[in-house]
Amino acid sequence: MVARELREFVWLSPREAAAYVGIPAKTLENYRYDRKGPPYTKIGKHVRYRRDDIDAWMLGRCASDDEEQEGKHVA
Repeated sequence: MVARELREFVWLSPREAAAYVGIPAKTLENYRYDRKGPPYTKIGKHVRYRRDDIDAWMLGRCASDDEEQEGKHVA
């Protein structure tokens, strides 16, 4: 049952995830190293991202109107 549920997710490689977000793969790697990026799973030596997790991470990084007016960036 768990295996079926896992197959329902869209899993992306780091390169695919970076392209989906629109950033260089190296930037996503740095985010992973600094623990600033989206959640990921390691399967052996392979890193995979769930597209749903990337979407949630990007939505959580949206700057509020107040931050934009003050010139702050969400990093």
